[in-house]
Amino acid sequence: MDTTTAYVTGKVSDLDYNLGLKGAHVAFKNEQYSFNTICKGDGIFTFGHIPSGTYILTSTFIGFYSLKDTVTVKPGDVVKLKIKLGTDY
Repeated sequence: MDTTTAYVTGKVSDLDYNLGLKGAHVAFKNEQYSFNTICKGDGIFTFGHIPSGTYILTSTFIGFYSLKDTVTVKPGDVVKLKIKLGTDY
């Protein structure tokens, strides 16, 4: 286990049916670092070796509202996130 950085993982799913959103974009950024990924078929994403600090987490998927939140990580953290995106219909 890496004790100098953090590991962030999660799932992006739709709010109504809890189905993973394949292709959802997830960004994890602060003033120094920027990490981006696209979710796999089950909506799962991972970021490894994240330096400690406070980050803005943004998740987007076509046809859904975007989510933006703040996440703080410390060395050795294993952060598991559940992101739910909704629509108007």
